[in-house]
Parts: sequence; structure tokens; C-alpha cells
Amino acid sequence: MSPDACALVVKYELEVSVVGYSGEVEVVERKKGRKEIKVRGLGPRKNVKLLARDIVEKSKLIHSSKLGRVEELLRVLQDRGYGGAGPGAEGEDAAEADDQLLHRGRSSMGMAMEMLAAEAGAGGASADDLDDYLEALYDEDLEQKVEASAKIALLVKRTDRLEPLLAHESLLGALARVLREDGKKSVDLSINVLSVFFALSHFSQFHQFIAEHQIGDMSMKLLDLECRRTELREREEGAPVAQQMMRALENASRDPKEAKLVKVLKRQDKLLYVATYLLLNISEDVATERKMKRRNIVEYLVKILGRLNVELLILAVTFLKKLSIYKENKEKMAAHNIVAKLIAFVPCRNEVLLTQTFRLLHNLSFDSTMRDAMVRHGLIPKAVDLLQNPAVQPIVMGLLYHISFEDKYKSVFTYTEAIDLVYTMLLNEEDLRSSPELIALAVNLSQNAKNAEIMVAGDRLRVLMEHALASGDDLLFKVIRNIGQQDSLKIKLKFKDFIPELVRLLKAEDTSTEVLVEVLGTLGNLAIPQFDYGELVERHGLMEFLGMLLQPGVTDDDVLLEAVIFVGAITGRGTLPALVEADVPGKLFVLMSEKKEDDEMVLQIAYAFSKLLQFELSRDALLQHPQVVYYLVDLLHDKNGEVRKVADRCLDTIVGAEPPRDGASWSEKVRGMKFEAYNQEWLEIVEADSEQQARLIAAAAAQGQILEEDAEIDHVGSGYNGLLDYEHAHPALWQEGDAAVVAEQAGARYGGRGGGLYEGHGDDDGSAAGGGGEDQYRGWR
Repeated sequence: MSPDACALVVKYELEVSVVGYSGEVEVVERKKGRKEIKVRGLGPRKNVKLLARDIVEKSKLIHSSKLGRVEELLRVLQDRGYGGAGPGAEGEDAAEADDQLLHRGRSSMGMAMEMLAAEAGAGGASADDLDDYLEALYDEDLEQKVEASAKIALLVKRTDRLEPLLAHESLLGALARVLREDGKKSVDLSINVLSVFFALSHFSQFHQFIAEHQIGDMSMKLLDLECRRTELREREEGAPVAQQMMRALENASRDPKEAKLVKVLKRQDKLLYVATYLLLNISEDVATERKMKRRNIVEYLVKILGRLNVELLILAVTFLKKLSIYKENKEKMAAHNIVAKLIAFVPCRNEVLLTQTFRLLHNLSFDSTMRDAMVRHGLIPKAVDLLQNPAVQPIVMGLLYHISFEDKYKSVFTYTEAIDLVYTMLLNEEDLRSSPELIALAVNLSQNAKNAEIMVAGDRLRVLMEHALASGDDLLFKVIRNIGQQDSLKIKLKFKDFIPELVRLLKAEDTSTEVLVEVLGTLGNLAIPQFDYGELVERHGLMEFLGMLLQPGVTDDDVLLEAVIFVGAITGRGTLPALVEADVPGKLFVLMSEKKEDDEMVLQIAYAFSKLLQFELSRDALLQHPQVVYYLVDLLHDKNGEVRKVADRCLDTIVGAEPPRDGASWSEKVRGMKFEAYNQEWLEIVEADSEQQARLIAAAAAQGQILEEDAEIDHVGSGYNGLLDYEHAHPALWQEGDAAVVAEQAGARYGGRGGGLYEGHGDDDGSAAGGGGEDQYRGWR
């Protein structure tokens, strides 16, 4: 077992032997060997027995009799904390996966300590000398404090030594005090002290100790300090820190100043790494994470993306991925132009950084503003080029699927290899349900006409259709359906040879509901003059089958909807006799009354009505149910604009129909109903005004004060306005009186001046006398 890494050490002896002519075996050479077997993903929840069996089976150097010993060693490694909690907080599985990606089998604690040891220059450290190290922390000499803290940091490198160290009463307090007082004076001192608390941060039970000593607060302050130092250096040098580092690395061998800069920047990277990782570990507590958010952790992490250290970049991206699930954090990332910084890593040679970058981009792609930024910075072609990379393929597909939501971006895929790659993957995938990202992306892309043309170019539609018919995969039929709904006549004509096969599949007893929906939808999309649906319906007895489907309560709603759409698509002169014979118009009428609360169903039924009403035979069959007209009139008030348009078109078609048996014309009936429907609000106002007039006139008659002379009319206002004034003047009396008498008197005495206000009351004298003015209130009751 390796003392400082998550690995098993296998010692073996290689023996070279030769078989002689007589069959004897002669040993020619013996030599000893040593091999380390790295153990990946050894988290606290890992099944050690299965892992041990897997290692023994795959290794040629370990005999099966050593299985128990391997299992024992793995448990020791597991107890040491190797493969423990790592970046990410979306559940324990996600955390373990992120930790594996970050370190590929190396201990996260071991990495930080290796970074420290390389710079600290500390020799061996012993727990027996711990009191001496603590005493040195109180020394005024800063170098003594740095060396002592380095020794303590080396002691906590191995988790099996943590318990005796933590038993010391003043260890953590002394380290926290030194960090607060002298941390800003020395980067090395900050790295050493933070490394100790970083080791503890891997275990949730120690987070309380870290909080009590305010290590999270100091870590945030150190991040802020180093970011400000970096900004100052960038302003002085006039170049980003990454460019400074690259220039310094190139010239370090011949320029001492540049060599010093390399050393400074590397040390700063180590401090940023330890502080950031410590904060990531303790952020598993939501309250702690909120405090970090309020202190601009997102801004610091985005700034770290401008550095060159790969391990630090992976850590920053992982932390940002964890934070990106909250809207306010995502908005801050957008404000700091994070997309442009992330796309700089696509592609990159480091597979871990590439994977974590795509995970973060995937989280951000749920936001439309972020998707716009991704497309604007050219992510689509870069991501498409990585579609064949197995390490990131599912994540890339999910990201491209989100971008393909937008119709304006679907055409961008046309000019990449995306369509060809997706088409090939569809044919090679045995079970599309096991690749939800692939089928989702294919469905979205097939909704674009140019993409659909590429998908069916040459012989591709035939191959795709044959694969779908053979597999019976409804998801693949969904892609085919999307291709068929394009307006391109060239695409639709390619389906002509497959219609009989689709109809046979439609009527097959073993066809699933999902496939039935997609096949019906595909056939419904092919309504063009080049298809003779009459011959198809007659040959396959299709109308009887549709009649069986159009039964609410018996057929699934999804199938019902597609059947209605199909009826609307095939309605024409060639199919009318079969439609009427199967009583499809009557079934649609029943379906309308049953599904009047379903907007989509109502819209499609109304469209089917509009097709049926265009032909005399089907129109007569539909109008045998007069209630259809009243349904359509009601739809004129529907909240859905498309429903209102289709209903209006249907009623306009009915206006030209033959009159029914009672001799009354449909034209007159429909015009009257449409007038009332369109003017319903106005009619209600008129009716309310009429009732108001009757009450006012009655009140005036009861007092004997109704318009005694023309001067009074001029004083209170003419007609209706004057009566309103009277109502306000005598609120207690206005309900009394006889409205008919008042109307008669008003018509007789003030017909000329009243402007025909009471014309049409129903009294011969009143209406005659009141007919001398403009007909403002005709029809008053």
C-alpha cells in the first residue's frame, strides 16, 4: 500500500525460464519488480468488496488467493479519507464524481500537501515535536512561524494522524490566531495554516471547528486580497495575469526578474487553490454558502478563470458549477461575462477541465441570455466537434439540446457536422430511450426545414424509415414526423412510397399507442395534391378505422387529437363518400361537445369542420346537427385567437349553404348570431341604458314635473341627460310612476325636440309623436 497516495503497491518477482529438448525447465534469470495500482473513486460509500474483486480480476500480478488482503488494504485507504468528499454538492454521488474528476485517483488532501511541500522546503515532521512547533508560532520571527506551520501541515497530510493532533488543546486556536495576525504578511504562512484546516474540511464533523475559528472568513479575505493584488499587477504590467505567466515562463531561464515572477505567481496559485477548496468543502452547509455569495465568491471565482494553473481552473469551474443552480449566482456570472471565459477552455487538452467546463455550461444553458452568449461566442461549432468524444458526449448533447430550443439557432447547426453525426448516431443506437440527450437533440433539429432536408438527402429517408419500421421505436418515428411536417414539397414527396407501409403499421393490432400517435401525425402532415388519399382510404378501409378511433372515452386523448388532425388533412372530394358513410362528421360533432374544454382539440375539430363545410355532401351531413352552428358562434368569444379565426371562417362558409327544411336561410340566421356575438357588449350597454331611462322617466312622472316646457329642457339638458340630472336631484322618488305613461306624454309633447328618444316604445301615439328626431335609441323596450 502506498503511504501517500491512493494506490496499492504490488511487489513481484519475474522469473525467466527455458524448456530444454528433454523437457526439463531451466531458470535463466530472476528479477524483482514493483508496481503501483492506482485506485480510483474510493469514496466513503464505495463497495470495497466489489472493488477488490475487480482489481484482482484485472491484474495479472495478484493471485485470487490474495483477495482478502486486497480488500483489507482498500479499507485502510478508505479510512484514510482518500477519495472523500470532493467538489460539488448536488448529492453524495455528484460530489464523489466531481472528486474523481478533479484528482483521477489522487487524494485531494495529498495534492494540496504536495503543492505545499514542494515550496515550503520543510524537512521531516514528527508529532512528538508538536509542542515545539506551537511554541515557534509565538516567535516574533516570521520565518520561524512559516517553518513551524509547514511542519504542522505535513503532520496532517495523512488522515490517520489527525486524531492525536486534534486532541491537542491549543493547536487550532494558535493556528487561527497566526492566520489572522500574520496571514497577510506571508503567502507561505497562509498556505501552511490553511492547509491544516483544509485537511479538516474534508470531514463534515470538523466543520464546526472551522466555523468557530472563523477560517471561512479569513479565506474570503485572502481571496479578496490576492484578487486585488492581481488586478494591481495587471494594471502595472498592462497585460492579463495569464499572459504575464506565459511570458515569464518563456524568459525565466535568462531573466532573474521573470524567474521571480514565475515563483510569485505559482505561490499565489497555491494559496488560491487551498483557500478555494476549503471554502468549497464547507459550503455544503447552505447557510455558509449564502454568506459566501454575499461576499462576492462568484466574482472571485470568475477572476480565477483568468489564470493558467490547470488544477486551480478545474477547482474554480467545479465550484462555479455548484453555485450555478441558484438564479442570483447565475446573474452575477453573466454580469462578469463568464461564458467568454469558459469557451476559452473549449477545446482543451485536459479532459477533466473540459468535462467540468461543459457541466457548468450545461447548467448555465437553462437561461436564454446565457444561450445567446454561447452562440454569440461560437460555442455551437466547437461543441459539435466534440460530439464524438465519449468522455463529454452526453453533456455536449444536453448542452446543444438546450441551445436548439431557440428556432433562431436551429439553422446554425445546418452549417456544422451536427446533422450528419446525429443521423449516424440515431441509426447506431439500439435503444434511443437510453440516450435521451441524443433523441431530444434530433427532435429539435428536425424541426428546421434545412436540417430536415439534410436528414433525408439521397437515400437517407428510406434507411431511416426502414430502421423505424423494423424497430418500432416511437421516438424515431417522432423524428420522422417532424421531418414530414416541413412545408417543402420536395421533402413531402419522399414520403409517398412509404404511406402504404405506415397505414399497415397504423392498423396493426400490436402497434403501441405511442407509435400510433406518431404515425397518425406523420400521415396528417402529408396533405398535398400529389397524394391520392381517396384511393388510399378505399384500398385500406381507413375510414372505418378512423371511425373507431374517434370515440371519446375509448381512445386515448393523444390518439383522438391526431385522428382529428388526420381527418382534416385527408378531407377532399375523393374521400367525401367514405367520410359521410362512416359518419365522421357526426362523430366530430359529438367529440366537440365532449372535449370543449380542451383548446387544442377544439381548434383541430373546428379546422376539420372548416374542411367539411367546403363540400356540399359533407356540409349537409354536418349541418344535420344544428347545434354545430351554436358551438361555432360560442367559439367567436374563445380566448384563443386561432380558435376564433377558424370558427369565423366556418360560419362564413355556412352563410352560403342551402336553407334547411323550414325555409329560413342559414345566411340570415348566421348573420344575426354573428351580429349578436360581435356586438354583445354594446347590446348589454344599450339594454342597461334602456332600463335606466325607464326608471328616470317613471320618477319624473310621479312628481308631475316631466318636462313642463322647452325652457326646462334647455336648463336640465335635452333627452336622457336631463333625466339623469333629475335622478341625482330626487333619489328617493325616481323609482315611482308609470314608464309607459311618461313615454307617451314625452312623445306627444316633445317629439320634435326630443330627437326620437322614445321611438319604438310600442305605443302608436308615443312612437308617432316621437319620430321627429334622429333614431338614437331605436328598439328601446
